[in-house]
Amino acid sequence: MKDFHQQKLRGESFKGKNLSWANFSNADIRGANFSGATLIGADFRGAKAGLQGRTKVILVILLFLLSAVSGFISTLTIFWIAWQLTYEKSRLFTSIAFFLIVLVVFLIANTSKGLLSAIGILPISVAVITPVAGVVMKAGSGHPTAAGAGAGMAAVAVVGAVFVAMAATGTRVIATTRVAFVTVTIAMIGAAIATIAGRAAGTPDPLSPIASRELEKVEVGVIMAVFVAIALTLLSIYIAMSVLANNKKYAFVQGFATAFAAIGGTSFRNADLTEADFTRAELKSTNFQGANITRARWFKACELEWAKVDGTILSNSAVRKLLVSGKGNYESFEELNFQGANLAEAELVNANFTKANLSYATLAGATLINTNLTQSDLSHATFVKANLQSANLSKTLALGTVFCEAKLTAACIESWTIDDTTLLEEIFCDYVYLKENQKERYPSSGKFAPGDFEKLFQEVINTLDLIFHNGIHKEAFIYSWQKLYIEDEG
Repeated sequence: MKDFHQQKLRGESFKGKNLSWANFSNADIRGANFSGATLIGADFRGAKAGLQGRTKVILVILLFLLSAVSGFISTLTIFWIAWQLTYEKSRLFTSIAFFLIVLVVFLIANTSKGLLSAIGILPISVAVITPVAGVVMKAGSGHPTAAGAGAGMAAVAVVGAVFVAMAATGTRVIATTRVAFVTVTIAMIGAAIATIAGRAAGTPDPLSPIASRELEKVEVGVIMAVFVAIALTLLSIYIAMSVLANNKKYAFVQGFATAFAAIGGTSFRNADLTEADFTRAELKSTNFQGANITRARWFKACELEWAKVDGTILSNSAVRKLLVSGKGNYESFEELNFQGANLAEAELVNANFTKANLSYATLAGATLINTNLTQSDLSHATFVKANLQSANLSKTLALGTVFCEAKLTAACIESWTIDDTTLLEEIFCDYVYLKENQKERYPSSGKFAPGDFEKLFQEVINTLDLIFHNGIHKEAFIYSWQKLYIEDEG
């Protein structure tokens, strides 16, 4: 076993190497490359992964540039639209009104459908609102081009705000909240430069016969540019804060920030991390994309939400949160994928895992009192010394599952599927229920004597082998399984 305990391994390459059971506890592995490495059982407890200092600086500068360019181009575009299509102060109200209409449509769509869908609705909104506005304005005393200009400026502002929010979120992941606000400030500076540039370019020769009219157009452009720049800034801050609050409707921005922040960070891409231990490790800006993380331990891991985890069960925030906290009492994890998860000693009292995939997971020593596991896949999972008292195991698939030394008193085992690879040794069980809602207690009175539970189920398994070899349907299997209990009781 190789020992790298507390060593400085920044930027080192372990690509493709076999480092099974190696000790990296409390090591500095920022920027290290473990891509394709075999790290079965490796110890990364307390390790510090992520970005090196110089890489952070480069990435933050790039995000500053993205923010500045977004603010500049968006504001300059808005200035041009207002200068060309609004161009009179009397039309400002119309442009602002339709700007707000499109913005409200975007916010409503964003709240109900999510950011990407709302962005997709933007061109449709502009395409629909503009001709309708034209008809309405012509019928009244409004200005059709000013209405279309307002709608178009709203679309530009939203796109600009999204890019600024992406930059701000990225800098927050890489650095700090203060740096994220600096990113937004840089966007405002870019907007200010665009406004000044637009005004300078559009200001007419004072001796020109149309100087007053051209000057009014410039003033209109400046007013709209300032107004929209403020809206853009506020919207970008709102989006960035929503992303940082882990709002799923902004997964697109979060995905960008996470992926960008992982560039040059510690990489476990496609590595075999089976049973590796990342307890209390710092994992921001770390790449786990495509890694085998079967039974890897994530207890108290820091900032795992900002690691790149595509292609693993960690991509689901609810799964990730439970693996890190180890506490899921009274929570619902219905139909979620926990395949190969490490939930050893987790607190899962009254939790709901209906139809969840827990195959190959380890729940050794976990507390699952009154937990609902109905129709869940427990194949090859480990429940050694787990407390499953009053748990609902009805219709579970438990082939190859290890229940050794587990507590099963009052558990419901209606129609569960087991075979000769299911281990039920040294079980602590006084009685079980053959039907849900605590119906058909077995034994009907008293309790199992030591060893009776294992003996009974060995008989069941032997009977099931005969049933399966003769091709009996599931209904016949259930009937025979329950009939065996009745006969045994008699």
